[in-house]
Amino acid sequence: MYLDTHQGNAEATGLYEKYQAQYEKLKAEFEEKFGALTLGDNNSDEWLQDPWPWDNQ
Repeated sequence: MYLDTHQGNAEATGLYEKYQAQYEKLKAEFEEKFGALTLGDNNSDEWLQDPWPWDNQ
């Protein structure tokens, strides 16, 4: 929201781009190890259909 009202702030824009790049890198690392963080075209909610731990009694 800050960048919406302060479009000319080069320092804030630089920080945003830096943290956005860091987020994308860390998200990709996490998803490579553990799977997708959110539902999208490449994944589904199939895990909801699996038996839950308390269903295996």
